[in-house]
Amino acid sequence: MQLLGAIAELLTDEDIRDADTSAAVVALTAELAHYREEGLPLSPEIYVCLDVTRIAAVLQRAQIHRLGRGPRIPETALKALKDCAPLATGGWAIFLQRIPDGFAYGVFRAANLPLAITLDEALVGSGDSGMSAVVLRRIAEHCVEICGAKGNRRLIHFSAAREDTPSPTRALETFALTATQHVRSDLKSATFRFLYRNLLEICHHQHGILAAVVTGGTVPKRLRDATLFETPVSLTAHVAEYLDHHDDEAVGHLQGVAQLLAGMLRSDGIVLFRSNGSILAYRSFVHLGGAAPRGGSRRRAFEALRTMVGHEIVAALFRSHDGDIEYAGAKND
Repeated sequence: MQLLGAIAELLTDEDIRDADTSAAVVALTAELAHYREEGLPLSPEIYVCLDVTRIAAVLQRAQIHRLGRGPRIPETALKALKDCAPLATGGWAIFLQRIPDGFAYGVFRAANLPLAITLDEALVGSGDSGMSAVVLRRIAEHCVEICGAKGNRRLIHFSAAREDTPSPTRALETFALTATQHVRSDLKSATFRFLYRNLLEICHHQHGILAAVVTGGTVPKRLRDATLFETPVSLTAHVAEYLDHHDDEAVGHLQGVAQLLAGMLRSDGIVLFRSNGSILAYRSFVHLGGAAPRGGSRRRAFEALRTMVGHEIVAALFRSHDGDIEYAGAKND
């Protein structure tokens, strides 16, 4: 089976070599691609590992709750998904740990701090060369990404998409880089991380997105049908306050601006960023010209934004309700 072979190869590269774990990952990947509970789509992250405490060791104040165990067969992995998926929100993720006589499973999370290291960063960026683990996440409808601690990565499409199609997360990352390109150097990395994590969180909840980074500091003429902030919302200022103080007030302010950003991204219309990590406006609507359908659509609006790249805007980001993600603009490679 082609899917089994591709996953077995990635797991081998990650020093996870047994056939039982490969079969479990195949079953989880196929189930996660379209997973729903009571008709609602759920997109939990699943960590398949040899030792969950090794991942937790590089996190800030990690929490682990073990829920069950069973024989090393795909049915145990699927039961782990069923038992844990409703809990895997708000930073919680599922783990499936290989143990001598089977699989153990449960949920775990990093500290709930705005700029704390994420589970994914702990897995891939820990520098622990002996860590053997992979994470499965649904990043679009019928598309699951598998990433390993040693940097191996593969997209599994349960559709007609090509296997070499770029990861949708790359579009989110590139947009966040563009929107923080002119943040001062000592705050740039943290502001990028904050914006990228919030974009990723919105995408996990199956919301459509339209966003753009404008040229200069004013709203382009074609985008002036918008709700403007009298003073731009500075993500960078809130990140700086948090890094300087780390007190409850700074944490609350940063969490508050994250909620504000989520509300903007979930709204109809386009969120307009500057490249210094600030937001000028939201609910912006692009003038399409001609007789556009009433209310337009995200796709039509994104195509109009694409024609503005290099002139009125620097970059644009699109995510459809069913998970297609595209980026247009500077690459920031």
